[in-house]
Amino acid sequence: MTLRQSALHEAAHAVVARHYGLAVVEIVVSDRGNGHTLREDGGPMHVQAAITAAGEVGQRLAGEAFVDLSCDDLASFETRFGFGALWRAQQDARQVLTTRRAAWLALAARLERERVIVVR
Repeated sequence: MTLRQSALHEAAHAVVARHYGLAVVEIVVSDRGNGHTLREDGGPMHVQAAITAAGEVGQRLAGEAFVDLSCDDLASFETRFGFGALWRAQQDARQVLTTRRAAWLALAARLERERVIVVR
């Protein structure tokens, strides 16, 4: 992934987590294109699934090619809960990111500039 793709991906996880009321502690991206979003655990399964799906969904919504070699959570989720549940999670994430598009893109731009955002 590029730095921009990683920033869009991680910002999407963070925005969807915050939408569902979960605290985001730290968001990090690197020049190599990897990153992570550290957030509060919790919420029902469909919320966890939407947060997990948000990274891929965000990249696609932004028109970026989806290349994620490290996010195995979606495959694991599909294996455990089925394709239908994964599809619903992707739709939930898409709805949140579409509604909160300006905030998501602003966070991604900030993350691309700063590389690390720590929320206190």
